[in-house]
Amino acid sequence: MRFISFNIVLLKIVSKIFHRKKAHILIDEPKDAFQNILKWAQQFPFVSALNSNNHLAEYGELEWIIAIGNEALSFGNTPFDELYKHWEENRDWLFGHLAYDLKNKVEHLESNNPDHHQNPDIHFFIPETVFTFDGKQLVIESKSDNPNEVW
Repeated sequence: MRFISFNIVLLKIVSKIFHRKKAHILIDEPKDAFQNILKWAQQFPFVSALNSNNHLAEYGELEWIIAIGNEALSFGNTPFDELYKHWEENRDWLFGHLAYDLKNKVEHLESNNPDHHQNPDIHFFIPETVFTFDGKQLVIESKSDNPNEVW
């Protein structure tokens, strides 16, 4: 199952991630790079693409981020606690979504609306590779591979 998310505004990253290998590449055509990375990423089960669409946000630092992963995190009956635990244990990027019906697990509520998409209420992954573009340079971060040879 593939989850791809597109957001309008990127949020400022507040935590520093030090355990990834990085490569910095100057690129002339960021739109082409974005599209080419997305095409290449289709071979992976989890992809999250966040694009500011050239919107200048007061607290934003990046024009776009693409995260690619192979393994989803698992969640049980305490999803928020478990999400925080995943972050505490890994101190790494987490990409995913929280669905509207997750409220039913937190409060004693019920939704009787049809679920046409059948997505889980909470889904996150720790990406193997993260591509960020700040308007000038592309940064490729990798957990294990040489970032110069990833894409």
